[in-house]
Amino acid sequence: MLNFQNNINLAPYTTFGVQAKAKLFVEVDSEASFLELLETPERKNNQHLFLGTGANILFTKDFDGLIVKINIKGKDIIEKTDTSVIIDVGAGEDWNEFVRWTIDQKWAGIENMVAIPSSVGAAAFGNIGAYGMEAKDRIISVHGINTATKEAITLSNIECLFGYRESIFKQQLKDNFLITKVRFGLHVYSDQYTLNTNYRDVQQWIADSGSKITLKTIAKAIAEIRSHKLPDRKVLGTAGSFFKNPMISKEKFALLKTNFVHLMSFDVADEPGYIKLSAGQLIEIAGFKGYKKGNAGVYNKHALILVNYGGATGREIVDLAGEIQSKVQETFSVSLSPEVIYV
Repeated sequence: MLNFQNNINLAPYTTFGVQAKAKLFVEVDSEASFLELLETPERKNNQHLFLGTGANILFTKDFDGLIVKINIKGKDIIEKTDTSVIIDVGAGEDWNEFVRWTIDQKWAGIENMVAIPSSVGAAAFGNIGAYGMEAKDRIISVHGINTATKEAITLSNIECLFGYRESIFKQQLKDNFLITKVRFGLHVYSDQYTLNTNYRDVQQWIADSGSKITLKTIAKAIAEIRSHKLPDRKVLGTAGSFFKNPMISKEKFALLKTNFVHLMSFDVADEPGYIKLSAGQLIEIAGFKGYKKGNAGVYNKHALILVNYGGATGREIVDLAGEIQSKVQETFSVSLSPEVIYV
């Protein structure tokens, strides 16, 4: 039975921890409960917003509508061979716990995305990624409910229109499709599997620790690196990476290098004429690392991280982000786009 709550404080349901209230709040734990929800006046008479772990969302005001907290769990092995495994995972499963579970099973393919705060559904929604991997690389399909037709639909990887931190769920199907489960294809780990250790800080961790390169040590390295770079969310509210890494032409990058010789770049696999810049480096060069304005600020260990020092409003954080965007545009003629969704 659905349990609707009124005037719920949303701070505990987002990693930024800003104060905002929802007019209505309800949790769904199955497709059946969501279909039941679609028939209620609370759903029919209000705008709605789906919420996973709340790790990539920033409330700038109270939400005059219905928050639908997704709590659909479950992990089902669909097929397993000596070399591969296919698994369906509920959208409400915690992403980091899922990644660590696959590592314990000795299944490879998402290990570099350990310690990312997300739900499995949000991982597909935003095509999360880290250290050379993206969720789309291992997603076979996404299953869910069309809120308009109430049909259960499965979209193939191609049909999901995945891009850099993008998907059909953020664009064409925004607010009209509830992801209920995601199907992943993973490798059974063996010495023949090639681990991605191309990042300098990962290589340095391995060299310093003297550890053998294995599935578990790569995950341990990345988890420790992330814990050193990112604030403790129990202490400081944050969404992690606030901006997307901007993509520019190689010609424009060559011009920028004449003034900023240490500017870093990363190849874009499906866009040979373009490269990605490090948004964090641009923000640091622009002078914002450790910057604080009111109760919001830029983390002193990583300039891509905006934080709530306690009591910051969503609007304060948005204003800070806008100040950063303006300065980066002025300095580099490069636009920064938020990865975080403003509500």
